[in-house]
Amino acid sequence: MMGIRRRQQLAAANADADADVDDLSVAPLRRVQNLGRIVAFAVVTALLVGAAFIVGGLVRSPQDQALANVDADVEVFAQVEDRVVSDSFMLPAVAVAGATVDVLIAEAPREASQVAPPAATTPGSPEVAPSLSPAEPETSPSERAVVSRMAVADGATVTYGTLLGEVSGRPVFAWPSSVPLFRDIVVGDRGSDVTAVQQSLADMGYSVTVDGVFGAATLDTLRLHYRKAGYELPFVAAGVRGLSWRELIGVPTGDGVVQSAAAVGALLGAEAPLLKLRTTPPALEAQATAVEIDQLAAGAEVNVSVAGATPVTSTVVSVGEFVTNEETGVSGYPVRIALPQDVPVDASTAVQIGPVTSSEASLALPTVAVRQEGSASFVLVPADDGEEDDSPYERIDIVVVAQADGWVSIEPNDALPLGTDVLVSP
Repeated sequence: MMGIRRRQQLAAANADADADVDDLSVAPLRRVQNLGRIVAFAVVTALLVGAAFIVGGLVRSPQDQALANVDADVEVFAQVEDRVVSDSFMLPAVAVAGATVDVLIAEAPREASQVAPPAATTPGSPEVAPSLSPAEPETSPSERAVVSRMAVADGATVTYGTLLGEVSGRPVFAWPSSVPLFRDIVVGDRGSDVTAVQQSLADMGYSVTVDGVFGAATLDTLRLHYRKAGYELPFVAAGVRGLSWRELIGVPTGDGVVQSAAAVGALLGAEAPLLKLRTTPPALEAQATAVEIDQLAAGAEVNVSVAGATPVTSTVVSVGEFVTNEETGVSGYPVRIALPQDVPVDASTAVQIGPVTSSEASLALPTVAVRQEGSASFVLVPADDGEEDDSPYERIDIVVVAQADGWVSIEPNDALPLGTDVLVSP
């Protein structure tokens, strides 16, 4: 029963499908309407696409333009201006005490005899010792170095040849410590010590022949030096006058300043100097870099600002070799500056130093416009149209005075008046 019903349903479905096919086969095709509009739309679209393609080929992005101009030469000029170019800087500085040295008396000066030379001795002739008689005994030398007179006081300047005072009754003079004094010298002696003594006398302004031979002329020169101080040459042998090494006291400098002096009656020794001599004065010390050192040469004027006060002027005393501090790792040139007078400074005072620079305006150029050829500095300016040279630029030599903040100050130059264009680009 179920199978008969199923077959009847399939037959009905097939009949409906055949009817649909018959309807499609006989249905007429619909006519396309507005064909002209469709064609016009297609043409316009094609034109727009073509126009966009053409415009896209003409329009270039900024990046494309930059890439295209990489190799293009662009002239860049600047003008000569009137401005202040101050290459000033300030460096921290510290106060340092001056170096001192103790002037010691190794042995008390003493004479070998008080016997006068023979009466027949003529000036300039060698002195010889006469025979001693029982009535003329040799004087007992002093073993104690005692100050019997001081000729210099605190603050006095000691130069080579200066009379320092008396020790055990005999004069003592400041003498270069570089002179190798190790013996008493009499006429006829030769050696490097004689040469050094002669050179010292010559440096003090005396007319003396430096030949290494202690002759009568050298003896007379030394005698003259003693007499200027109010003394006679000592007896270094029985009846013979000459140079006593104990009376020439070595000092390391010819312009030291007495910091302290022994009192009359003081017993001298290794722990009790005749003088404490300041060999270098108190000063300020700073450290400069390779860029700054050009303006801090020895003798250059600098401004010194103490604790923020108005700067005062001082002078660079010396510049040391480039060094690196092993503890801090900081490198630079040590610069010593004279301590300004009447300026109280100690190790805790905040001090700054800097070069003395001009505050007046002058001809100035951008640093990039300055060109170098060896040690010469120059700029390029547009050449006159009448120039026969093929170069479009003319070279003008300049002298740079100062440099700071991208500008250089130059000396006046008739070829570079204010407003002149100078080439900046390479």
